[in-house]
Amino acid sequence: MKLQSVEEFFYKRETVEKYNDDKIIKLNWECPDVLFSFRGVYAIGVFIYYRQLFVDNVKTDIMVKDEKGATRQRLYSDKFLSENYPQFSDVNDLPEIKGFLEHYYDIGNIIPTWPGANVNRGMAHCYDIPNVYYKRHAKFTKLVYGSIYRSVFIEKILENDKYDTVEKLLKLQPEQYVKFLEYIVDVIINRNKQLQDILQEGNGHE
Repeated sequence: MKLQSVEEFFYKRETVEKYNDDKIIKLNWECPDVLFSFRGVYAIGVFIYYRQLFVDNVKTDIMVKDEKGATRQRLYSDKFLSENYPQFSDVNDLPEIKGFLEHYYDIGNIIPTWPGANVNRGMAHCYDIPNVYYKRHAKFTKLVYGSIYRSVFIEKILENDKYDTVEKLLKLQPEQYVKFLEYIVDVIINRNKQLQDILQEGNGHE
C-alpha cells in the first residue's frame, strides 16, 4: 500500500502491523509495532512549521493555544490532528512527507518489540519516535535486539544522536525537519530491502 496524501492517512485507519500480518508471521516476530509513527513525525512537523499556534518553551507535550493562552488540547492527539490537518498545508505538501507516506506501510517500517513496549512507547511523551524511546530504554534495547532479534537492522537508529531526545526534535528548523524525513525514509527503505531478502529466502529470524 502506498499512501498518496496526509488526507489518505487519516482516512485509511488500517494499522501497519495488520497490513503486514503475513510477513510478520513469516519473520517469527512477536509484539510487532510500527517503527516510525506517522502521527508522531507529523505532529513534530506541524509544531516546527506552525509554532505560533502552540505554547512556547515546550519540553514534551505540545499544547495548542488560543487568544487567551494555553488550552488543554494537545497537538499529539488523533482527534486534533485528524480534524485540523487540512490547515497545515506547509507540512502536507512537503515532497518528503509524501515520500514517507509512500513507504509508510512497508515491512521496513515495522519492528518486533518486547511485551508492553507498544503501549508504553505511545504513552512515553516521545512522539513515538524510536530514536528517543530506544535511548531511554537502552538496557531493554540492547537485550532484545542484541540477543533475541538480531536481524532487525536498526543500526542507523541506535548510532544516530541527532534525533534521540524530544528537545532536539522540537528545536529543528524547517530545513532540518526535511532532513529528518529523508533520514526516516532512508532507514525504512534500507530495512525493507534487507527484510525482503530474508522473506524471499523463507527463513524467519529471531
